Amino acid sequence: MSYRGFGVHDWFGRTDLMAEIAAALGAGRLSPRVAGIVPPEQAPRAHAALEAGGTRGRYVLDFS
Repeated sequence: MSYRGFGVHDWFGRTDLMAEIAAALGAGRLSPRVAGIVPPEQAPRAHAALEAGGTRGRYVLDFS
């Protein structure tokens, strides 16, 4: 399975597609590109990096 350049928010309400994505993630057939994992207090820095451009992937906030 290959997906490129999509946002899951586009698929809300499409439970069939969301289930397919969840299964692919769980099986390791689909891996999201992550630019970094940051604590919530660094969210402004991560957001600034995204706004500046050139970042590949998403930042994940780690609340643990």
